[in-house]
Amino acid sequence: MRARFLQVSIGICIVLCGLLLTQTAQALQFHADDRYTLIPSDTVRDDLYVTCGGVGLKFGSEDSSPGGAYIDGTVLGDMCLAGGSYHFTGEILGNFNTASQRANLRGKIHNSVRIAAQMVSLDAEIGKDAMIFASEIELGSSSSVGRDVSLMGNEVSINGDIGRDVYIFCDQVIISGNIGGDVKIEAQSVTIVGPAEIQGDIKYKGPREIKMDDDVIVHGEVDWDKTEKTKKEDEGSDIGLDIVLFFCSLTTGLILIPIFRQHTELTVQQIQINPLASLGIGFVFLFAAPFAILLLMFTIIGIPAALILLFAYTVFFYIAKIYTSIVLGELIIKAFRKNTPVRMGLAFVIGLIILSLLFNAPYIGWIVYVLTIFFGLGGLLRGMNQCRRKIKSADSPPPQEDALA
Repeated sequence: MRARFLQVSIGICIVLCGLLLTQTAQALQFHADDRYTLIPSDTVRDDLYVTCGGVGLKFGSEDSSPGGAYIDGTVLGDMCLAGGSYHFTGEILGNFNTASQRANLRGKIHNSVRIAAQMVSLDAEIGKDAMIFASEIELGSSSSVGRDVSLMGNEVSINGDIGRDVYIFCDQVIISGNIGGDVKIEAQSVTIVGPAEIQGDIKYKGPREIKMDDDVIVHGEVDWDKTEKTKKEDEGSDIGLDIVLFFCSLTTGLILIPIFRQHTELTVQQIQINPLASLGIGFVFLFAAPFAILLLMFTIIGIPAALILLFAYTVFFYIAKIYTSIVLGELIIKAFRKNTPVRMGLAFVIGLIILSLLFNAPYIGWIVYVLTIFFGLGGLLRGMNQCRRKIKSADSPPPQEDALA
């Protein structure tokens, strides 16, 4: 399962990064705000790139909550979207690529869809392929995909029509739709209910036999490769944890960047200007802070300070990867689009996806993770120092002119 997780994730990452970076600036429209709306009467005649907030929104254009993306118009090119949540009922003539917390699609995409999210509800018409990576995935009864579908998550439900093959890697899957090709599944449990119809074969790897209603039609063969239950469940829980951690970091970063923009910019600058200094300071802080906390705990007077330092240490450790992700994302964007302003939110999403994949890589994953924390911690502390200096210089009175001059 972990190998499949890496394969599908790397595919999503490559597609997202390629579409984000290889276009010319004249053929793109960028929008970065808490809320973005494309009303039904509007048409974007270029590729559209949107970053937005809106964590935990109720989907629907009638929702007046600030934040989120509401795509009800037409995009004549490709669309890439990163943010907390979005609602889509429009039409895209190109491809649709997105990384978000929640995704709700009800419109029409003429080409392919690639989604990384926590929850996905899809009742759209997809002209070509669909690749979805999420914890909960539902393809509704009104959904249709012209070609292949690849799904990875925890719970998967397929109720619509799929033109060709289906590849599923999850914990639980329920199929009640029509599939025009083969079905390949790795899961803990599989249920196929009527009036499902599968034109090709079913190849299933898992610990439990498939539950299938009598009115289900399978034109090919059913091949069950029985596996051990415990090992697969452990791997599935690891993947679930990876998904949760990724989206927690994504949400935290998308909230943190606009709120503390000045400090974030200064932190990123410190890592870029002197990465070795950031690496060294991060190394010292990571190991020196717990020792200082332990010493303070031995004195009654120092206990409150130790608790405050422990809280700060935990927060700093958690958000350190955000700054390293921005630096990595900016390096990648500038490598393809030189002398072009880089949006910090976009750089963060790209960098976080790549780092999350590298963290799961065998042998080098832990090395990348440790270096990421070192750079982020060092840059964070140096950025705080730069903020303090700016505040101090702003509060300092201007020098008095000599009265005899």
